[in-house]
Amino acid sequence: MVEGATPLKRALVPFLWYYGGTAVCKMTFSLPEKLASEFVKRVPARNRSRYVAEAVAQKLRERERLLARAADIANRSRAVRSLEREMDALSDEPTEPWGYRTGSLNVQLIKLHA
Repeated sequence: MVEGATPLKRALVPFLWYYGGTAVCKMTFSLPEKLASEFVKRVPARNRSRYVAEAVAQKLRERERLLARAADIANRSRAVRSLEREMDALSDEPTEPWGYRTGSLNVQLIKLHA
């Protein structure tokens, strides 16, 4: 087992190889034909993995930046703060008959599925 790998991490990254001190994961992607052709023409074979890794890392950083910006904007919104206050005022106890109460309806449903 990979040191520090949880069962979830193992499920998401099933095959790891180590090159020096770096763990790498083999993955397969599909690209549109035109993009694949340009990629093969412009990026030497020995640099392709690094190129894809850098492009994916850059895209993920940009997505994280945009998500943080959207969260910051939402957190400054009066409408969002008002909605949060309304949600905070709600009871944690479900009120639907199919909720998690120990009432007779739930007990009957459990018996039917047991």
